[in-house]
Amino acid sequence: MRSKILLVVSLFSTPLLSYADCSEPAAPRVNWEFCDKQSAQLSNSDLREAVLKKAKLNSANLENSRLSDADLGFTQLKNANLDNIRARNARFTSAQLQNASINNAYLPNARFSRADLSHATSTNSNFTKVNFYNTKFEKTKVDSSDFTDANLEQTNMSDISAINSIFSKARLINANMEYGNFSGANFSKAKLEGALLNEANFSGADLQGADLRRAEIVNTDFSDAKLGNAIWVNHKRCRPGSIGVCK
Repeated sequence: MRSKILLVVSLFSTPLLSYADCSEPAAPRVNWEFCDKQSAQLSNSDLREAVLKKAKLNSANLENSRLSDADLGFTQLKNANLDNIRARNARFTSAQLQNASINNAYLPNARFSRADLSHATSTNSNFTKVNFYNTKFEKTKVDSSDFTDANLEQTNMSDISAINSIFSKARLINANMEYGNFSGANFSKAKLEGALLNEANFSGADLQGADLRRAEIVNTDFSDAKLGNAIWVNHKRCRPGSIGVCK
């Protein structure tokens, strides 16, 4: 009798599992985990809180879609169109986004840690407070995008184009930024300790109050860059009004 009672209790206490149904249409909270949606036409879809984890969405069209709070961890999004998406708090952890188009996107507080954005294009996008820890940005174009207060620690940003982008208060500790074009970008109060800045272009950039202790700056272009109150590679604080050279 006792065993029957325990069986009934265990049945009612077991959480209900939600299984993926790849035939379900696009909708909030849809579960497409592991589904093959390559080249799918999903523009203007409402996929808020959707489970798209480990799905195949290579070359899919998600333009103008709503993806806030959606889970796209480990999802394949190579060559996908994500222009104009709204994805606050979305999770792209370890997602594959090579050659993706993510222009004019709104992604504050999203998570891209360990994702691959190599060769992607993401101009005029909002990445404020996004976690990009250990993300790949090789040869990515992110001109005029906002990375205010973002975590970019240990990212690979070699040969990136980030012209006129905002990195104010961002954390770029130990990031690889070699050969990157950061001309006109705003790095005010950013953390760049130990970053690799060799051969990078910071001409006309705002680095006021930035922390560059232990950074490597071989052949780095700081022409016309604002360096007032920045902490230089040798731990020296630059004088207010320093331009191009830390005085």
